[in-house]
Amino acid sequence: MRTRGIVAASLAFPLLLAVVACRRADRFPAFSGIWSKIDENGLVDSSTQRMIHVASDGRRFRIVTQGNDLDEIQVYDGKQLITQRLLNDNLDEMDVADSTDTTGARRAYPIKSLPESQNMPEGETRSLRFWETRPLGWSIRGDVVASRPTKFYHDERKDGTRLIRTQLWRDSSTGVMLRMSVSVYLLPMKVFITRTTYTCLQIHYGDVDPGEFTRLW
Repeated sequence: MRTRGIVAASLAFPLLLAVVACRRADRFPAFSGIWSKIDENGLVDSSTQRMIHVASDGRRFRIVTQGNDLDEIQVYDGKQLITQRLLNDNLDEMDVADSTDTTGARRAYPIKSLPESQNMPEGETRSLRFWETRPLGWSIRGDVVASRPTKFYHDERKDGTRLIRTQLWRDSSTGVMLRMSVSVYLLPMKVFITRTTYTCLQIHYGDVDPGEFTRLW
């Protein structure tokens, strides 16, 4: 019995190493980059744009999303996700801290929310890591995005009365998503409903300052 246990262990150990190696190989490289995110609504003919600054070492990350009305920062240190928001919109004077400047005009200051902290295993942060979007189907050579060559993926699927079209450009070397467009149409007339587009404006691969994963603003 002892011999069988030793044999089983000797077979299981290389398999465990292979699994660990596969997981490590699947981890994305360290980088810092900037994306533009545009949300379009065809039903009301409107669109909003936000800028997203990302720093990641493959496990930890820092995401700063900037918009006209709201800024948000999300910092993940490998164990905890900390979120804080900064409201930029013009609010009623009773809702903001204000003062009188040298001209006598009243000024409204942005409001910072209290930081929100929650324990979160790394696997549960996947929905936040938009740059790790997985491809569907086969790829062809894509456009150059942020000075990087890409692989292009295209997918269409029906979801009830909706058609969802996804176009994805991933960095040919690293797999990082550099551009993605997800469009939703109403069937059968293919009426445009919504579209979300991410476009990387610049990206730099290499070590990231560890302080990025401990500080907020």
